[in-house]
Amino acid sequence: MAATIASLDTKTQMIAIGVAGLGTGLLLVRDRSLALLGILVFGIQFLFYKALGPLNNLIDGGAPGVYVSTADVLVLILYGMWIRSGTFVSDLRSAGRSTPMLVPLLLFPLLLPSFVMAEDVGLAIAELVRMAFGLALYVYIAARVRSRRELAVILVGLGSIAVVQCLVVILQLKSGSNAGLALLGQGEFGVRVAEGFEIVRPSGTLFYPTVLGVVLGSISVVGLSLALGLRRPLWRTAGLATFVCGLVPIVISQARAALIAEAIMAAILTLVALRRGRLPLRVLWVGLAAVMLVSLPLYDRISRAVESNVGTDHFWTEIEARGELNVVAFDIIRANPILGVGLNNYQVVMERYEPYGVSFPGFPVHNLYLLTWGETGIVGLIGLLATFFVLIRTSVRLAGASDRLLASIGGGVAAVVGLVMLESLAGYTYRHVHAPSCSGSWLV
Repeated sequence: MAATIASLDTKTQMIAIGVAGLGTGLLLVRDRSLALLGILVFGIQFLFYKALGPLNNLIDGGAPGVYVSTADVLVLILYGMWIRSGTFVSDLRSAGRSTPMLVPLLLFPLLLPSFVMAEDVGLAIAELVRMAFGLALYVYIAARVRSRRELAVILVGLGSIAVVQCLVVILQLKSGSNAGLALLGQGEFGVRVAEGFEIVRPSGTLFYPTVLGVVLGSISVVGLSLALGLRRPLWRTAGLATFVCGLVPIVISQARAALIAEAIMAAILTLVALRRGRLPLRVLWVGLAAVMLVSLPLYDRISRAVESNVGTDHFWTEIEARGELNVVAFDIIRANPILGVGLNNYQVVMERYEPYGVSFPGFPVHNLYLLTWGETGIVGLIGLLATFFVLIRTSVRLAGASDRLLASIGGGVAAVVGLVMLESLAGYTYRHVHAPSCSGSWLV
């Protein structure tokens, strides 16, 4: 095996070593499903893909073609173990009685009518396949994860992502390079134009600052919810560390929409904790004082960063550009309000609705709701909003549980959904494929 691996190229060697290590590791542990779940969560930040057909690298608003990622493979293996355990049918039957389980499953078919309008059915199928894998993971977590041990593994895995990405982003910022991650698809950094210079925006291993912001913002608010809700000092410290490690890369990468959304959700979580008596007021004041003391020596640097970010003409140019993209989206919606133009077909027809051009040519609208409405019609938009509503309603109810861990998770998930809903109003769509449309080096 070693001789065979040695004859392969570097990228394939990494995958072969990973597969061999995974197989060996699973042989050495008793609870293989739990170990694989932890690997899946942690491995989300290091994805590889196998293309199953041609890729359209001009597509930025969805999957450029049908492919399977390493995370998808792990999900399939988890399902195989689940079926083999003999509880697959009973677990699905039990979970199927709950609204959070049923609603996404019932709303998923609402995407199919848009296929009638799709000019490129292949792209529509590609995005549907990717969404199906996401739904499969959702169903697995909803129906299979039942113990506190499994919840702890997921939470530790998410916290580890925040720590790793924080270290990588800081290293990229200090070195001014991709920190040797070109092999993983991290090529040139994104930049933001200020007055007379460019601001480099490192993004860890997540290829683009917007994706980094949404992923780490979601993990960060869950960490804050745990820090505010749990009694054990170890868990509270770990939650606070996760919150900080998730926040720092967002600030460095200047993912503005995610930063604003996280600030709002963090404020809400803090106010709820104060109201329920889980956060003493004196602790809040001490925390704010500590932040002020740390910020004072950095005041000049912080003020320059804010001024170069939002106090420039280019900032307003970006606002105007998003407005132009919104106008194009509304034109597409007016022409196809019921069924849309087809799932993942927004960019296929987009140029027809740009008769005078836009400042950001070739990009989809930076608004998930308008993108969904434009592609899948009002039917698809209702499905998206209904899913958000059910997740918010369920997580808020869970936040009121007497169990502090479950209540903290409920509050964290509610904050995650709120963050995603707010960020989706102006952020560059994270339906954008994770890497292949930007860099073929992630493809196997």
